[in-house]
Amino acid sequence: MSRNKPNILIIDDESGILDTLRILLKKEGFVPQTAQGGRAGLESLAQGEHDIVLTDIRMPQVTGIDILEAAQKKDPELPVILMTAQASLQSAIQAVNQGAFYYIQKPFSNDDLLAICRRAAESRALRSENKNLKREIAIYYRRPPDRLDIFIQDLVVDEADHKITLHDPSNLTTALTVGDQVIHEPGAPIVWYVFPDTWYDIGRFHLEDGTFTGYYVNLIAPPLLGEQRWTIYDLCLDIWLDSNGNYIVLDQDEFDEAVDSCWIDTPTAERARHELDGVLHKLAAGRFPPDVVQRYPLPLVRQLRAQRRLAKEPG
Repeated sequence: MSRNKPNILIIDDESGILDTLRILLKKEGFVPQTAQGGRAGLESLAQGEHDIVLTDIRMPQVTGIDILEAAQKKDPELPVILMTAQASLQSAIQAVNQGAFYYIQKPFSNDDLLAICRRAAESRALRSENKNLKREIAIYYRRPPDRLDIFIQDLVVDEADHKITLHDPSNLTTALTVGDQVIHEPGAPIVWYVFPDTWYDIGRFHLEDGTFTGYYVNLIAPPLLGEQRWTIYDLCLDIWLDSNGNYIVLDQDEFDEAVDSCWIDTPTAERARHELDGVLHKLAAGRFPPDVVQRYPLPLVRQLRAQRRLAKEPG
């Protein structure tokens, strides 16, 4: 985002309103993109990168609430401003409670709208400036039927299509083994690679002295990634890929038990099997793990964490 020219997506089903808002916001230093109707708005949202979304709440077929949900799924920190008539005011208030940045009631003055848009742009700019500084993430890790672990990790790389966290030292208190191989020792570092809208995450495992042992792939539901808290639902299917390129599927019995006990529903189980087959196919073809995992080994991730800590220190 350019600090002086934030990109704003405007969605309304009336062309006259779109033209008026486009001219106003462009004159005031924004870079407007318009979409007529909710369906066109969803397409523009999916295809482009935006700093702010300004949408009417009442539109046929696809509403402003649908736009809000899609925006939050794509980028939980994307400010969404709702334009509402009196008849939909209650819906707008509920949407703000669900995470919308603000709502403005029609008819509104240009000054009021610009003030809200500028406030949203300032919020977005601050988040962008702090995006790559080291920060801690609380990861709520859930596994059927009722297991919950909470891990505090350093967010080191924060990009739209991948996130990298460092668990160093890890708080695991016992050694982890696969067969006869020790893959992780207590206190040893783990680098985690998380991909929004993807059904797996990847852990780069080490011994306490930093020796790389391999990759641990968890099959998960697409993670819920907030600013300070992530929620990850594990699907009880894992793959271990050792440092020599040998791999094995783990916990198949736990997955079967979770499905038989209805802890994992049938559609999710079918999707998990499909995703597992896809990863195994890529492994057999030498196309897994993704390139980003290879580009960020432990020494580089540690270096990036140190740099972000220095950048965050005052003076």
